[in-house]
Amino acid sequence: MRLKLFLFTLFVAFSTITNAQTFTIDGITYSSLGTDPKTVQVTNAPCTSAVTIPASVSDNGETYTVTRINNNVFQNCSALTEINLPSTLTQIGQRTFAGCTNLANLVLPSNLESISNFAFFSCDAITNVEIPNTLTILGESAFKSCDNLETVTLSESLSVINEDVFEGCSKLQSIVIPENITKIGLSAFAACSALESVIFDGDSKLQEIDFGAFSACTNLQTISLPQISILKGFAFA
Repeated sequence: MRLKLFLFTLFVAFSTITNAQTFTIDGITYSSLGTDPKTVQVTNAPCTSAVTIPASVSDNGETYTVTRINNNVFQNCSALTEINLPSTLTQIGQRTFAGCTNLANLVLPSNLESISNFAFFSCDAITNVEIPNTLTILGESAFKSCDNLETVTLSESLSVINEDVFEGCSKLQSIVIPENITKIGLSAFAACSALESVIFDGDSKLQEIDFGAFSACTNLQTISLPQISILKGFAFA
């Protein structure tokens, strides 16, 4: 009898969680995150010119905090010109906005912790990116081939600039490398043909510059390297 009661209780609890896992409000679909049943991620959204992601949503009497946008949600949505992200957002998934060629108005929320690989790949209309100091992970190719990106402010909490992050950002003119960066990855700034200056913090912890990190930066005029341990081939070729 006790076993039957336990199994019934478990079934009810599981059913309640299952019912709360996925729901759609105003055209945006949310799914519960297993790490915290009171948080949700965006898993689908309409491809329109302007989209606002709310900080919280309610379903069946429960309120959930929106903390993540899942992989590929807005990928290749050329109609998107403006995205309003909530202050509660901590993660942006892989290729979430890749190929959103007309996305111009981008303000990253102040509590953002990670941007995954190719998240903003080929977002040609973005001209300025300010990455908040809460961010600790900037994935590979996150802003690769953003053709009109001119200015970038990096997070002070980053320790690695991953490979290809800004490769092919042909209008990027200068970059300040924060103190806590220990490695600049493979081709991180390759083919940034307008890049003229790279400035390192006076207390830079940089130890390694990987292959081709600044290759094909044909206008690079000013760079004063800190004392580093590893400088790999073709870093400035």
